[in-house]
Amino acid sequence: MSLTSICTEYRLDCSSGPKQTSNRTTVMTLHDTR
Repeated sequence: MSLTSICTEYRLDCSSGPKQTSNRTTVMTLHDTR
Protein backbone atom coordinates (compact mmCIF):
# COMPACT_ATOMS: atom_id res chain seq x y z
CA MET A 1 0.00 0.00 0.00
CA SER A 2 1.45 3.35 -1.03
CA LEU A 3 1.27 6.52 1.03
CA THR A 4 -0.67 8.13 -1.81
CA SER A 5 -3.47 5.58 -1.59
CA ILE A 6 -3.54 6.06 2.17
CA CYS A 7 -3.86 9.82 1.69
CA THR A 8 -6.69 9.27 -0.76
CA GLU A 9 -8.50 6.75 1.39
CA TYR A 10 -8.32 8.80 4.56
CA ARG A 11 -8.58 12.23 2.90
CA LEU A 12 -5.24 13.33 4.34
CA ASP A 13 -3.30 16.33 3.13
CA CYS A 14 -0.63 14.70 0.96
CA SER A 15 0.95 18.07 0.24
CA SER A 16 2.31 18.16 3.78
CA GLY A 17 4.88 15.56 2.67
CA PRO A 18 7.48 14.37 5.23
CA LYS A 19 5.78 16.39 7.97
CA GLN A 20 3.03 13.80 7.85
CA THR A 21 5.02 11.19 9.79
CA SER A 22 2.83 11.40 12.89
CA ASN A 23 -0.32 11.34 10.78
CA ARG A 24 0.92 8.30 8.93
CA THR A 25 1.35 6.45 12.21
CA THR A 26 -2.26 7.22 13.10
CA VAL A 27 -3.43 6.09 9.69
CA MET A 28 -1.54 2.83 9.94
CA THR A 29 -3.17 2.22 13.30
CA LEU A 30 -6.62 2.97 11.91
CA HIS A 31 -6.01 0.74 8.92
CA ASP A 32 -4.80 -2.06 11.16
CA THR A 33 -8.07 -2.07 13.11
CA ARG A 34 -10.27 -2.38 10.04
